[in-house]
Amino acid sequence: MKRVVALLLIASVALFAAVAPQSDLKVKSAMPRETDPTVSVKMAPLQVAPEKPSRSLNTSMMKAPAITIDTNEVTLIYLEDFEDGATGWTQYDGTAPDPLAEWHLTDSWTPGDSLWWCGDPAIGGYWSHWLVALETPVVQMTGPDSILSFDLMMFAEGLATYEAYDGWDGGNVWVSGDGGETWNIEEPTGVPYNATSLYSFGSEFNMGPGIPGWGGQVAGDVEINLSEYMGDSVIVRFVFSSDPMTDGSDTDSLFGMFIDSVDVAGNAVFNGSVADGLKSISLNMAMGAFWAVETRTDSLPSGTHALRNWDPSDTTYAIGLEDYFVSPPISIPDEPATLVYCNFEFYPDFYDGDAFPNVDYWRLEVSPDMGNTWYAISNPYGDPAGANYVYSFGAANWYDFQWAYGETCDLTDYKGLDLMFRFYFHSDIDQPVGGGLMIDDFVVYSQPDLPVPTGVTAAMNVDDNVEISWDDMDGTYPMDKLFMATDTSIADLWLGPGYTYWGNDSTTGFGLGTSYNSNGKDMNFTSIDFAVYNSPYYYGDSMSVAIFGADTALHLLYWSDNFCPDSVVDFQKVDISSEGVVWNGEFWVMAFWESSPFYPPCYLPAGSGVKIYYPGVGFYTDGASATPIGAQAYSEVTYSGLEYNVYRRPIASTTMTKLNGTPLSTTSFVDETADPFTEYAYYVVCTADDFEGALSVPDAIFVTPGDVEERKHDDGSAEAIFELGMDTTVVVKLTPTTYPAKLEAVRFAALWEGDLYKIKIFKDNSGMPSDSWMLIEPPITAIEGWNTYKVNTLLTMGGNGIVLEDGESVWVGVKGATPGAYPAWLGADTDSFSGMATMQIPGGGWSSIAGYLRGNPMIRGYFDTDIDMTAVPEVVPAKYELAQNYPNPFNPVTTIHFELKETGMTKVEIFDITGRHVRTLLNSNVEAGGYDLRFDASALSSGVYFYRLTSGTFTDIKKMSLVK
Repeated sequence: MKRVVALLLIASVALFAAVAPQSDLKVKSAMPRETDPTVSVKMAPLQVAPEKPSRSLNTSMMKAPAITIDTNEVTLIYLEDFEDGATGWTQYDGTAPDPLAEWHLTDSWTPGDSLWWCGDPAIGGYWSHWLVALETPVVQMTGPDSILSFDLMMFAEGLATYEAYDGWDGGNVWVSGDGGETWNIEEPTGVPYNATSLYSFGSEFNMGPGIPGWGGQVAGDVEINLSEYMGDSVIVRFVFSSDPMTDGSDTDSLFGMFIDSVDVAGNAVFNGSVADGLKSISLNMAMGAFWAVETRTDSLPSGTHALRNWDPSDTTYAIGLEDYFVSPPISIPDEPATLVYCNFEFYPDFYDGDAFPNVDYWRLEVSPDMGNTWYAISNPYGDPAGANYVYSFGAANWYDFQWAYGETCDLTDYKGLDLMFRFYFHSDIDQPVGGGLMIDDFVVYSQPDLPVPTGVTAAMNVDDNVEISWDDMDGTYPMDKLFMATDTSIADLWLGPGYTYWGNDSTTGFGLGTSYNSNGKDMNFTSIDFAVYNSPYYYGDSMSVAIFGADTALHLLYWSDNFCPDSVVDFQKVDISSEGVVWNGEFWVMAFWESSPFYPPCYLPAGSGVKIYYPGVGFYTDGASATPIGAQAYSEVTYSGLEYNVYRRPIASTTMTKLNGTPLSTTSFVDETADPFTEYAYYVVCTADDFEGALSVPDAIFVTPGDVEERKHDDGSAEAIFELGMDTTVVVKLTPTTYPAKLEAVRFAALWEGDLYKIKIFKDNSGMPSDSWMLIEPPITAIEGWNTYKVNTLLTMGGNGIVLEDGESVWVGVKGATPGAYPAWLGADTDSFSGMATMQIPGGGWSSIAGYLRGNPMIRGYFDTDIDMTAVPEVVPAKYELAQNYPNPFNPVTTIHFELKETGMTKVEIFDITGRHVRTLLNSNVEAGGYDLRFDASALSSGVYFYRLTSGTFTDIKKMSLVK
């Protein structure tokens, strides 16, 4: 059976994504030579909502939408704003034919008898992204027979199933009977195709599913019946195709495709001893390079020029692009105690609604070795467990890359090296939509690498202020680093090098390991970490571990004695911290088999850089693999002359306030502005050259003056909960030890953020709650943990606050106000039971909580014991008055002040613009006096509202604006 392949499709473009044998989606990110790890797509450039706490960093590098270069805050290493072109930058087309993709005669396989080989002698195999044909001259088909015969030997990537494909790299035979206008894929006998749909042809080169061929390892005498071409002139092509992933550069067994002794129906014989007119043809045609620095009149992040990838002959970008724009080498200074980053502005003016990988996308890559190896900037060190992102979202705006995608772009471990960068833009064969990808203000910069302050404590001092102290951070610190080549969490294939190459795991004397690089830092090694097969059959197997330094030769740094690892622990370590092993540069970490293990330490066929030792042969590199054996080490950094900033955040808020003006050279600070009965978290940061480091672990304190007494029955730990259904109330009896005592604040422990509670305070009457002193309206929206309410004197009966005299007690509690089926949760301490609590359900009386839960509700009261009873005035207003709320407009809390000339039933209500009643803030008998009502409109939408005061025969209405 024949399959027709249009010549136009053969000349189409290479897709960016290919697939590895493990069916993981892979990406080509280097040109033309290396294996690339798994790729993921990041979609929208959206600013992620900050986690608690948030603050404004004292650096401008994270702002959006435009980068501002402030050399007072960072040290500029390199800036390309494209205003003077792009000095030293080059571009190339990744779809261009690879000059090494060729068939050639060789006798290296059968000395004295040459044959045709599709492979590169430099690596002993084929490269990625090849579509290359060995083509015969025109042959006239006259007989004596109709059989095309030849000898075949194929060593390609193994067969596997992925989507519509059942093979990766491979080859087949094409025949044209019309001078090369169209080509038919012919079905062989003798050695039939073992794949019905090769990924390399179908996806990499856009021929679609259903292209058959040979994959994996096959060999034999092939015959193809060409009887339908009898009397015609034919051209025969032996075609080999490879995807962007595994090739002969990283797996030595992938030699490629071999052809010999070609006989075209007896009309032409090509025995491989001479060329005889056969020629090698690259079929993956170039699509073009379209990067250009252009002058623009619209808004740019800076200046009037930007880099853009688009087709100047059209209004949009070209199809089928694999375009790279490469920087010159950029020297990264090796300065102590600094961090190095890159950043840039981008405008993704393209839109493709298809699913990845069949979409247009782009990314930035970095190379630490002058362009031989490239890594995605989201994973700049090629961590096998890292995320290698491409970016596919289109938008009509400029974005700061770090800000938009949350990438750190941290290049610190490359200090002392020359780095190269390249922008990559891929477009598929869909009709392009948009003006292409634009780049501006590419910057590499450094900033101080500051330690995180430790020992932060906050405490009340004798002056009733909060004093914050912390450790002096000047000194020398170890900077820990784990070197591990693979993601140990997915270590699920356990093979040793003996099994991989000889089919036997138990060969004694073999070694296996991985190479690493300290990237210019002196590393002090503390342990060798390795994996073992977690099996009960592993008992008694012996191994050893070693570290070799690698420069012009291998230098043994440490080799352990033989030992038997723990058989039931997957990942283990050998402590070498006392061995004094120090190395700077490339090093190898190895494990050796000292007995014949049933299951050796694990070996994962993924990643790069495995080192294998064969007894009697020496060390060997298999670039296709990695193994979970690594090391832990540290480098040292010394800080001196550090200064500090102190931040404060109310626990109920995400907003932080910097407390000091100029940076502090001391290790303590006194906060004289903290509000009493407020819980704060205090943070300290190191600062140098106007840049701030990371926030310390905070210390929290509830600000209580020295003359305030805390009364409670709980121990601060919630072992259970009280479920407070709607209008269910729990109260605790609190009795101060010093009189007179004024209740200043109430705290309660909520178990769920967003639950609603009302504060209830009752007078005590013979050990039970009686008259209500106050009810807080509207409900309080709780945070998780301790919530604080400051008792408002003006809202209490008589307006004098809650003052207890000799022997008096008060009942303080919370009332559930969360609507719906899920009640509010109040913390309960069940480690002890005081009996000083009671509860009330709607329509019922007071009852002991013992029948519900033997524990102490986590409700506390704070009493000021230094008060002057004569100093509490009682002012009666001369008239009724409803004041304008303040602030106005507001978001979302405002205060409503009113004054009552006489005692009486008083109501304060809220209405929306349509006159619909939305809230009642007060509805009770209120004594004459002035009052402030707090109105929390968090649950309401922006708009105009009215509030109405009714007391006796007096009524007044005012308007307020909620703006969110």
